[in-house]
Amino acid sequence: KSHGVVHAVNELYGPDASDDLLTKFARLFTTYLQNRGFSAGISDLMLTSNAENIRTKLKKDVGKNSIDVGAEFVGIEDYSRAKYSETDVSNVARQKFKDLQDEAEIDSRMKTFLNPITDEIIAGAFPRGLKYRFPRNDFATMILSGAKGSRVNMSQIMSLLGQQELEGKRVPRMTSGKTLPCFAAYDMSARAGGYITDRFLTGLRPQEYFFHCMAGREGLVDTAVKTARSGYLQRCLVKHLESIEVRYDHTVRDSNGLIIQFHYG
Repeated sequence: KSHGVVHAVNELYGPDASDDLLTKFARLFTTYLQNRGFSAGISDLMLTSNAENIRTKLKKDVGKNSIDVGAEFVGIEDYSRAKYSETDVSNVARQKFKDLQDEAEIDSRMKTFLNPITDEIIAGAFPRGLKYRFPRNDFATMILSGAKGSRVNMSQIMSLLGQQELEGKRVPRMTSGKTLPCFAAYDMSARAGGYITDRFLTGLRPQEYFFHCMAGREGLVDTAVKTARSGYLQRCLVKHLESIEVRYDHTVRDSNGLIIQFHYG
């Protein structure tokens, strides 16, 4: 690691000293772990009752207030549940969604509303809301030390999965106006748009599981395509450059003896 202990020793005392330090660190940490042990369990993922209450309250706020965002978008500014139902909002939305520009606008508004709530739920859970905190929490120790895992992994397990996206957008609607057959046409709620308030610790509902699979599949396809493209690009470069060599006069030439560089580099 840059500017770490090993880096500092290497700069001050040379490579032999830093090599010796790494060897001794390895022995020290191995002996420590043999005596102390290291294991992550369910208890590392438990929240305090206060953090759990805050999480539950914010989840309910998302469910109630996301419809308000949708109602404002379709032009129902004085929306109240006593006066209008969610079906009324959906019916007005049916007329509103004429083109993709409207879809992009509601996506932007919903993200603006949901992102701060997601951040607040995650901040309240990790690391402040943990029942067992670092250094007594081995799961948190792995993440905070940089050994393995990230805050995203931790938050998805113990807080919520958040907004699922496909190609940078919220879950798209079918021609019927539904995101999944089980939702009403032009349902303006955050949940119907792919926002998951569930977590892995307590499980996902079928709809949330399906949305998460959609986003996960895109990630897998992207990884596979990028690997193939970068591999083929490297092969093309190697095949085109394989005849180039550095000669004894320090010039870089091709197989015909043409000079590419007078001096390598």
